[in-house]
Amino acid sequence: MTTPDAIAEIIVADLLGTISNRSDDETVAFIASAISSKFPEAGKDPATVKSVIRVVNELIREHKLAAGIDPGTGLRPVKPISTTSLDISLPENVMPVFEIVDPATLWIDDAYQRSLSPRSLKKIAQMTESWDWNAYQPLTCVKVEIDGKSILKIVDGQHRGIAACSHPGIRELPIMIHSTETLAGEAQSFVSLNTTSLAIHPLQLHRARMVASDPDAQTLQNVCDKAGVKICKYPGDPKEVGETTAVNCIAAVIDRRGARLTGEMLELLVRAEFGPVGANDVRAAEYLMTAEELRGKFKMPDLIEAIRGRKTELEREARQNMVALGGAVFKNIARAWVAASRKRRPAAGKVAA
Repeated sequence: MTTPDAIAEIIVADLLGTISNRSDDETVAFIASAISSKFPEAGKDPATVKSVIRVVNELIREHKLAAGIDPGTGLRPVKPISTTSLDISLPENVMPVFEIVDPATLWIDDAYQRSLSPRSLKKIAQMTESWDWNAYQPLTCVKVEIDGKSILKIVDGQHRGIAACSHPGIRELPIMIHSTETLAGEAQSFVSLNTTSLAIHPLQLHRARMVASDPDAQTLQNVCDKAGVKICKYPGDPKEVGETTAVNCIAAVIDRRGARLTGEMLELLVRAEFGPVGANDVRAAEYLMTAEELRGKFKMPDLIEAIRGRKTELEREARQNMVALGGAVFKNIARAWVAASRKRRPAAGKVAA
């Protein structure tokens, strides 16, 4: 029969990831259950079970001590990691300062902040109704001089700021004030704080990056401008030919294919009078112009004429073909474009009408 020490080693390996989340009673119950399920013969012997529990507790205590966990409280102090292999530079910018202000004295800059949509207003109303200081995170602000007057602008947290200003019981609000001397610096702070936030739309980040003079954002903007594609200001805007919100998709294609070829893809969509220009359209244009299976199977002027103004019709056709052909939507869209151009091409010996 497996020894208590060997059993304990196996059980501790299962326990280590969760010991901080278990009470002593839960740990004992876990050990007993593990013994019964993994070592049924040992689980029938009370003396063996008792020995395993003792050894497990000793091993857990050793693990906690090695990790710096206080056995009495279960808490672990903050300790530095090894920095031997790290290339550490001085902290960028200066440490922010903490202040308590009247939320009604704060300002918002539309140059990089998002506008208040109906969804935003609903969110602000909910925050105002159910304000909870335990859930509050201080706003990030910057102090700037305008016409000789010092004001505080919200870089991150305008919804919280407006909700606090709207609440009749709140007249003071803790904020963190960061140091920056330019609008580009403010916008860069906004980008840094919101790059990983799901609530920030890619359009908003693109606008902020443009204000911050981000080179990748400028390349994206230049490619779109030259191709005649208009990047919309807000998510609900695109309705006309050449308008788009697919900035992330276009940026990814630029990374893969370069600015010149991406511009040609976008120009194709504009010449074909696609509106709005969606991510599937961009990916379809990329596949059309790079996929080996479509090489030599179409002439660009014929294709543009064949698909002009037929964005919705051909996409619907492509989605129907997916059932039979499989594959991604954008690939089937590109195939539908090629098929449309071949149908349009006059047969040999005949004159097109």
